[in-house]
Amino acid sequence: MLSGLEFKARWTFIQRTREAEEKEALLSPEEKAPVRLLFCSNGALRKDALEDFADFYLTGQFRPDDWMQNAVARYLADENIVFSRTLIGFSYLYLRWETGETEDFQIDVRGPSAEPI
Repeated sequence: MLSGLEFKARWTFIQRTREAEEKEALLSPEEKAPVRLLFCSNGALRKDALEDFADFYLTGQFRPDDWMQNAVARYLADENIVFSRTLIGFSYLYLRWETGETEDFQIDVRGPSAEPI
């Protein structure tokens, strides 16, 4: 079942990525280093959605099985968002708020068939 939370999660990926790229661009040459964006979730941001977004961000092409590709492409065009693709990747942390325990952590999030860069 599709929910508003899934759409909001994808917009969150887009907005936070754009913000990270803007901040990365402000770094001086001495401060420059590889930048990876970490998304923390208690379940609302799902890792499989981040996999789809990460593959799109890193390759510039949507995964064939990404059900949100039309909506994302339209949103990016309507908002005139063009990624610089300066981030080296995305990380995911799933933390259970009620216990404070990490349930899942992945440093380099990619889709199932994506090869590491």
